[in-house]
Amino acid sequence: MKHVIRNILFVVAVALVAVGCSKSEVIPDRELEKITREMFLVNAYAQAQSIRTDSLDIYTPILEKYGYTQDDFFNTLANFQKRKSARLSDVIESTIASLESMANGYEQKLRNLNYIDSLAKAMCAKEVMSVDKIRVRRLRDTAKLVLSLPIRDVGEYVISYNYHIDTLDKNTHLQSTQWTLTADSVRNHYLRTSLTHGERKNYKTILRPKTGATEYFIQFADYAKREDKPYITIDSLRITYIPPSEEALAHMDSVLSFKPNIVLCDSVEVYGSLDAVVPMLSRDSLAAMEKRAKEAAEAKEKAKKRSKNRSKKTK
Repeated sequence: MKHVIRNILFVVAVALVAVGCSKSEVIPDRELEKITREMFLVNAYAQAQSIRTDSLDIYTPILEKYGYTQDDFFNTLANFQKRKSARLSDVIESTIASLESMANGYEQKLRNLNYIDSLAKAMCAKEVMSVDKIRVRRLRDTAKLVLSLPIRDVGEYVISYNYHIDTLDKNTHLQSTQWTLTADSVRNHYLRTSLTHGERKNYKTILRPKTGATEYFIQFADYAKREDKPYITIDSLRITYIPPSEEALAHMDSVLSFKPNIVLCDSVEVYGSLDAVVPMLSRDSLAAMEKRAKEAAEAKEKAKKRSKNRSKKTK
């Protein structure tokens, strides 16, 4: 970052050499720091947008904003050579510290927004399929290893389960397969995963169905071309549906009367640890929260009625 800021100052200074410094001011260090910071941000934006920066047009408006001219800026840079009490490197260090503080602030706001989204999604998470255990010990029972789930909503489906292929199972190169189908029987989201023998393994993935997907299929293990007897156990299958962020936030607002101000990311505040992963809330927890919200609404309504009755009696 120091190198980039020095380059900005160098390019601007060289371009201004021809301007001269007659009747020009010396910009105070504190304002020079602010000007340099804005030059860096404008330069970074221009690079991100592939805008040519071989002219001073992008910097001149910044100088004018603070009431200075190109002469003033050049004269200030030249003046550093005459000053014993200050160095240009001090201004650069201060500018870098200011930029890093700004970046940390935006990172904090992003963490806040991510936390709120995670909390809202956790509140709205709904278990749509649950299977405690599937045991397959014969080839004719491998049909149990294929399950399907209708897809009705956009959003995410979190699929998690454990599998254990015993060493008695001599079928090698086993794979699990997942896919989605459209109403026209077009297969999408095709995913194959190699399975390992000998120990109980956990598997987890997130499905984000494409538009038009109507059904999700999972084949826990493909024994189609195997001859040896299978010996596989699937347990703790859970498929959880999580709605899009906008829908989850709207639901959280309706249930908890909570609506974070996220306009321009300027006013988001969340108290507590933002680094911790928000756990999926249990059904009991959600039910208790909704019950408390309902009771609070009922109490508020009763208070309004009592207030109205008192007003009528007074009249």
